[in-house]
Amino acid sequence: MIRLRDASVLAYTKLRLHRIRTGITVGIAGLLFGLLLVIVLVSQGVFNSLDSFGNTGLNNRYIVALSPAWGAVFDPHEHATDKKFVAEVEKEHAAQVARKTAAAKKYSVPYDAKTEDPSPITTDPTTAKKMIDSAAIDSSEAVRVVAERRTKRAIKPFVVEDFIKKYPSAKAMGTANPLSPSDGMLTYMPDGKMPSANEAPQRDMAAFGMDSEPSLMVINASFAKPFITTNFDPARGEVPAIIPYKQAEKLLKLKPLLATATSQQKYDRLREVRRDVGKIKVAFCYRNAASEQLAVTATAQAAEIAQNKNNRDYTLPAVRYNLPSATSCATPKVVSDTRTVAQKKTEENFVLYQKAIGAHLGEPKQHKIVVRGVGIDSEYSGASSFSIEQLVSALMSMPLGNGSWAVPEDMLASVPAKARPSAVFEPSTEGMQDVNYRLHLVEFTNKEEARSLLQSNGPFGDGMMIGDEQVFAMPYGSSSLLSDELKGWLTTAIVWTLMVVGVIASIVLTAVIGRTIADGRRESAVFRAIGARRIDIASIYGVYAFFLSLRIVVFAFVVGAALTLLVELLYWQDATLAARLAYAASDTSAEFHFFGLNSWYVLAIVGTIIAAALLASLIPILRNARRNPINDMRDE
Repeated sequence: MIRLRDASVLAYTKLRLHRIRTGITVGIAGLLFGLLLVIVLVSQGVFNSLDSFGNTGLNNRYIVALSPAWGAVFDPHEHATDKKFVAEVEKEHAAQVARKTAAAKKYSVPYDAKTEDPSPITTDPTTAKKMIDSAAIDSSEAVRVVAERRTKRAIKPFVVEDFIKKYPSAKAMGTANPLSPSDGMLTYMPDGKMPSANEAPQRDMAAFGMDSEPSLMVINASFAKPFITTNFDPARGEVPAIIPYKQAEKLLKLKPLLATATSQQKYDRLREVRRDVGKIKVAFCYRNAASEQLAVTATAQAAEIAQNKNNRDYTLPAVRYNLPSATSCATPKVVSDTRTVAQKKTEENFVLYQKAIGAHLGEPKQHKIVVRGVGIDSEYSGASSFSIEQLVSALMSMPLGNGSWAVPEDMLASVPAKARPSAVFEPSTEGMQDVNYRLHLVEFTNKEEARSLLQSNGPFGDGMMIGDEQVFAMPYGSSSLLSDELKGWLTTAIVWTLMVVGVIASIVLTAVIGRTIADGRRESAVFRAIGARRIDIASIYGVYAFFLSLRIVVFAFVVGAALTLLVELLYWQDATLAARLAYAASDTSAEFHFFGLNSWYVLAIVGTIIAAALLASLIPILRNARRNPINDMRDE
């Protein structure tokens, strides 16, 4: 009988006798498991880091944004020959003509229906049936009115409360949509000035790090609260806004950091922007359609007058408007009016006519809205590079305003009413399409319910049809739900990879252990001759396989730990900066690290290495045990 101690000495001796073979085996298997260990350690470090930022911003809340599709939109081009549609358009056109004719007669306004409102109905030369004239489909007011009417009838309104009834922990938290006045436009004023008529509204957007004109979005107060970093005085009549970091940096006119800037310099810049964001003061100009038209008229007049300043035959407009200051967002004023009494009466009658037929734009209304920064938001990663900062930003960044400037709902309510015109800050409820196009925010107290919604309606599933509508769900304001899903995907990937690597390692180890046993057949025969049992011989090679697996474990850990530490040393500072930018809510002291040992995957890898070695030794040992020692002695 060979004791375990003796078997261990013999097994260790065999490892030392076959150093090259052992080294190659340990190197191949250890490298495979070492690389897998790098993935495990780095992944665990990343998830630990995500958890360390858990109380920052909205990361400890489970919020989902629901985006319902419009539904069916009626296309008049597809129904040009539809008998019912043609009849409805014909009836609508007749009603419009009758209304305009009556109003024109009442206010003595010239109106010729044949030239001003020609019938959109024609006759198909082949079938001799009535149809919509192809040239009139896009220009006829009657066609447009009937098409909109049919669209509204076809669209089913999306009611978020009804949709989330099956999720007990879900609560509707309002919407997250850029403000879009139903009448007129809200225009950003770069440098506090209205862009001129011959300049695009995005005139200085690139200089401010913006791809398009900034927009405002009123957001739930509890969502905005973690991002507010400065005091706000509503008595000033300014609208509070949380501004994306890069745009805030530009608006503060800070000199861009060099590409060679250190992490400390980047940290200092982040703190500076966060501290000084309250100094940002910008303006937006709201004009309704009548005011927009008046501004266009005044601008065109000024250009025409300037062009003809040396033309003696040029006659000034009867009603001449001034151009208000570019910083004022004011109404153009009449500076001269040379109209006769009859002309004024004619124009007054025309206004009454427009009101009667519903074509009057109303009185000009405009308002300069002053916006003050109260906090900074993170920004979407452009994914323009594969730097660690970009990757961490892409993983963690969940901007509060989705590119817009988020206006906290409660702070906005404290601003004097005259500084926040209802035409801008109260959402339109006129059209079903507008209602269905809104992004609805829903918060869950149960994480599994939120994940279930994302799996059935979101990026982890195929979406779900609700009647004629399709509702899509996306995580909002936090990467916690996405992080959980990534953990699930990573678990599956690691398990399968571990199985594949384990099989490869078993094949390699089977060959090596089999060769070692074959080389020791004479030795085994001698032991058998002096009374050793088969189980004693098997124990020697079993211990040998175990010792070999331990060497692989040690080598794999050396390789895995060394590479992981290298990643940690090279990238933790850049990743920490990106994480703090992504969670722009507060100046957290949390750090982002790439090394994490608290994972059952580590034990799984150790267990797989040992199991692979022992299983690899099983077949060669069984074959060796069945051999005749006398034949082995004679063969040797």
